[in-house]
Amino acid sequence: MKKLLPIALMLMSSSVWSISISVTTTQCGGGLSTSQCDDLEAEAETSANSDLPDVSLGKYAEGISNANGFAYKGSTSEYADKLELMSLKISGGVAFAGDLNEPEEADGFGVGGAVTAGLNLDILPIDKVGPIELSKLDLFFTFMSYDVDQDQGDSNVEGSISAFGAFARYPLVESKSILGGYLVEWGGVHLHTGFMQSKMKVEMTQSFEDQDFEDDSNDPIILYGQFTDGSANFTIDSSITTIPVELSTYLRLGYVFTLYGGVGFDYQMGSTDVDFGADGDLEGGTSEGSSDWRADVDVSDDNNGKPTATNTRSFVGLQFNVPFVRLYAQLNKGLGSDLVGTNLGLKIIY
Repeated sequence: MKKLLPIALMLMSSSVWSISISVTTTQCGGGLSTSQCDDLEAEAETSANSDLPDVSLGKYAEGISNANGFAYKGSTSEYADKLELMSLKISGGVAFAGDLNEPEEADGFGVGGAVTAGLNLDILPIDKVGPIELSKLDLFFTFMSYDVDQDQGDSNVEGSISAFGAFARYPLVESKSILGGYLVEWGGVHLHTGFMQSKMKVEMTQSFEDQDFEDDSNDPIILYGQFTDGSANFTIDSSITTIPVELSTYLRLGYVFTLYGGVGFDYQMGSTDVDFGADGDLEGGTSEGSSDWRADVDVSDDNNGKPTATNTRSFVGLQFNVPFVRLYAQLNKGLGSDLVGTNLGLKIIY
């Protein structure tokens, strides 16, 4: 029974919640004393709870709420290129809420992938709308829908991840060539804003059988126990909407590499529900052959959490440029928070 809760660690090895799992003796006989049955029950509880880290379910729900939207940072707009007509970007990201030096104490995680299509509004027959020059205005639309159903040994992950967003980018300061022929170019300063809704609904199930424990405190009589049947499940249902405002800039070097970075502010809404349940049967006995101890586990808990209403962050990225195609990696870091994430992608620019 030493791996009662590996389902919570299937997406990343992180903490989940603090729940006290209780074991209830249902049969004590076959020569076992009452104290031996009590010892078996206590050892089963100790073994079960040893795999459950000390993070509350509500705190984990809040951590997932914050990390869910954070996983998409870098997917939704353009930070390292001019957009003459259109672009297409395929990207994926992960985010982590917690101390990176102690990943087992994570407060939550987020995963996401997206396809983003961009369009420069110079294609419209008008030049300006108020003070806005349409030839400088870029619009981006982000979407993703992915279903997962995967078995690994006696574990199963099933669910769906989806996202939708719309964004606009406009230059506040124009780009400038630093060396002739745009060999080195400063991209100016861009303002980005829009909205993003990301959803993650995942159920992880773990079957556990033939997981053993023992208690040798009664030496020379050793108490043995085994999980004979059972399963645990962990369900995440998260829906988060973010409204970002970002400032970004970039420096293109020799046509091949582009360094970029910026800062962002997010207004966040939504919530995450998390549920945990486990049940199963145990049996045990002694080294002298007694095997008439029976017990069961039946535990469940649920909680919910919301993201922090506002979040500030910084980001930095490196892009590799070849004609019409770009490969990039971006690192995102919360300012004043323990959020960290990365985003990788491929773009086609025209």
